[in-house]
Amino acid sequence: MMKLKGIKGFLLISITLSITLIGVGCASKSVTTSDNSKSVKATPVSISSITTTTKYGSELTASSETVVTSKIAGRVDGVNANVGQSVKKGDILFTLDKLELTAQYNGAKAALDTANATLVKSSDSGYAQQLISANSAADIARSAYNDAKNNYNTIHQQYNIGDSAKSELDSAKSKMDSASLQVSTASDSLSLLKSKTGPQTDAAAAGQVQQAKASLDLAQIQINNATITSPINGVISERNVEVGEVVASSVSVFTIIDTSSLRAEVNMTDKDVIKVKVNQKIPVQISSMNNKIVEGIVDTISPSADAKTQLYTVKLKIENTSNLLKPGMILRVEFPSVAKADIPVVPNGAIFTENSVQYVYIVEANKLKKKQVVVGISNTEQTEIVSGIKLGDQVITEGQSFLNDGQKVKILSK
Repeated sequence: MMKLKGIKGFLLISITLSITLIGVGCASKSVTTSDNSKSVKATPVSISSITTTTKYGSELTASSETVVTSKIAGRVDGVNANVGQSVKKGDILFTLDKLELTAQYNGAKAALDTANATLVKSSDSGYAQQLISANSAADIARSAYNDAKNNYNTIHQQYNIGDSAKSELDSAKSKMDSASLQVSTASDSLSLLKSKTGPQTDAAAAGQVQQAKASLDLAQIQINNATITSPINGVISERNVEVGEVVASSVSVFTIIDTSSLRAEVNMTDKDVIKVKVNQKIPVQISSMNNKIVEGIVDTISPSADAKTQLYTVKLKIENTSNLLKPGMILRVEFPSVAKADIPVVPNGAIFTENSVQYVYIVEANKLKKKQVVVGISNTEQTEIVSGIKLGDQVITEGQSFLNDGQKVKILSK
């Protein structure tokens, strides 16, 4: 029992000593001067602006998410992308075996060749070939005439200066006239051929050609579909395929997210949502990045409240220029709530509460005076003063602990 009493005594001494030290620490904020006044720090009531905020929690999501599927079924023979990899639009993600598709293409091409041959055979008297030949003959005749004309002009110039004989000029003129006649003959033949009613092409043969061409085009499309590319710029977030597997059409194989900009969604009350505007810039605090503040822009505001929650959905866009933001990160969005300009304010630390009433200490005639105040809005630093003190009053911000109303004080210079 004696030992226990000793312990209790020791504890009592320790507690008393701790309380004494705490009291000394608190009292150290005010200093007694030689004239028995207490030194305090004060600041005048000033004019400022305060904006209060309402905070909402949310999380980052990708601006878009695209599911990649194969348009055709097939066996995978190559995979070129993995989870976390950045891809650009058009990058190859995976490929399917093309052996059967190539065989189908070759068969369709052979069918088209056969259909074209049948169409040529069914044409009356080779009219199409005749037309081609007549056009060619007319082109050749015009080319020969142009050459002959250029040659005649050259020799004519030489003849004028005495460098060519008259016989050479006559020969060149004769060749030009002959070439001109050939042009007329070829043109007349072409015109006559065109003026004739062309032979009727076998409709069935022409239809077979069109059908064969459509089959060839489809076979080429199927080959193209065997190479699956990224439809957007983004990052692979999910992969569900391995080489050798058979994939079905329209089944999710890759998921790609666009993280160049991110989204955040909050559900707001009617009182708060009316203060928010589209394209308004809003500070966004990222919890996992040491509460780093980034800029968000209001993208959309729901025009009606949710039927169950009676809240309005507001979506924000956040640019990911540094590429450090990730979908799923927790954040807080601070929407401006109330804004007042040109109002009297004091530092928050100057206000204290007794029995649910707010007070401040001011200095009048070097003496402490306790004043009841009515406060308005506040932020993390300042509080609006509605009444109780006036502009310019020196409000004590430090050193008021253990002071009494009417006590003599001295304001420390800053």
